[in-house]
Amino acid sequence: MSLARALLGRPRRDRADVLSFQSSQLRRLVSHAYRNVPYYRSLFDAHGIRPADIRTAADMQLLPVTSKRDMQVLPVDAVVARGTDPTKLIARRTTGSTGEPLTIRRSYLEELVLGAFRKRALQAYGWRRTDLQAEIEEVEARHPRDHQRLQRVLHAAGLHRRISLHALLPVEEIVRKLRKARPTVVTGYAAVLARVGEAMQGDDLPPLRPRFVATHSEVLTPLMRRQIIEGFGAPVFTLYDSYEMHLIAWECGETGQLHTCDDSVLVEIVRDGRPVGIGERGDVVATALHSLAMPFLRYAIGDIATRGADACSCGAPFATLQTVQGRMFDYFPLPGGRLLHPYEIIALLGDKHAWIRQYQLIQEQRDRIVLRVAPSAPPSAAQLEVVASAIRRLLGTEVRLIVDLVDDLPAEPSSKFRVCRSLVRSEYDGIDWSATGSASPR
Repeated sequence: MSLARALLGRPRRDRADVLSFQSSQLRRLVSHAYRNVPYYRSLFDAHGIRPADIRTAADMQLLPVTSKRDMQVLPVDAVVARGTDPTKLIARRTTGSTGEPLTIRRSYLEELVLGAFRKRALQAYGWRRTDLQAEIEEVEARHPRDHQRLQRVLHAAGLHRRISLHALLPVEEIVRKLRKARPTVVTGYAAVLARVGEAMQGDDLPPLRPRFVATHSEVLTPLMRRQIIEGFGAPVFTLYDSYEMHLIAWECGETGQLHTCDDSVLVEIVRDGRPVGIGERGDVVATALHSLAMPFLRYAIGDIATRGADACSCGAPFATLQTVQGRMFDYFPLPGGRLLHPYEIIALLGDKHAWIRQYQLIQEQRDRIVLRVAPSAPPSAAQLEVVASAIRRLLGTEVRLIVDLVDDLPAEPSSKFRVCRSLVRSEYDGIDWSATGSASPR
């Protein structure tokens, strides 16, 4: 199976075809990382491993797991391949689903390749090249290397058209822009799309009825799914992704489980470093098969998943996940009826504050929010005040902000670290994650 065939969306012949391609890409990646990336060269040597030792996915267990914190403390030239100019890569800083921000660097070609795998998943739901796709997410400033020449050519030909709406726009404005554009496909953050769907139900206008809606970046709860279906008048599917890996898995339209993107990502579900059995929960560890500029080998995503069958019962030759306990960001209900998305606060914790190693936002009461910070080095009083004052201006005078410096922010045993949590109201509390079934709770 060639990469070109994968990118063109042609169907896989069988499971053996997928695994053969995966192993070939894995050997290429491992050899490249050992020769060109100082961090992985040191890691391999420290454990007595040579690239020739790793031939298939099963051999990857020889390597230790790399955490976000492991990479967070390293200089750029330790994690970016030799011969690659970091300034010419597209750099994206994670919002930190584990509360540990990390800058991800990829080439423009790698972005195109990974984007093509996402398009292939959307094709399974009915996406067409002539669709107008509305994306409701965190709109980033364009990197100088992320040129749009190809996109402009495609748009002029009526292909791959899309409009981007910032997820933090007032929900009424998002609804208005969607009704004006009338997209045929809508994608975006689960919680935001649920609010948009709820607003559409209350405006006494006919449903938008796109061909489908696809959520990503956040766990889709049963209530969110229902709000989107009823508000948009369209079927809803969920994608499982991360900044580091791009698309990891996508919901099967027949079974409701997730197909892992095995020709782009090697996904392992492990507990205490060992693979779990089918139906068992464990930590998600992933290897990005097409990321050469800044490789990720056996990288701990920070999510928890239930392993599914090695091939979906729908006939697709991809392994499956039964459930994923991924990113869960609660809206914060504030005094006066205002709903605050935590991204508004996270946006203030950007690159300017390098002393913030890890953070967590907890809304204890409607008028009280605690920002817990594990610093990489003790901040000065002035550094603390810059962060606190910016957040207080956002929250207003009715909400008290407490900044609490801590040594570490560990997750609870066997649970996903919640970086943004409301103790006032959360749609995620009470979900039985041990239950098997659909990829996101239904």
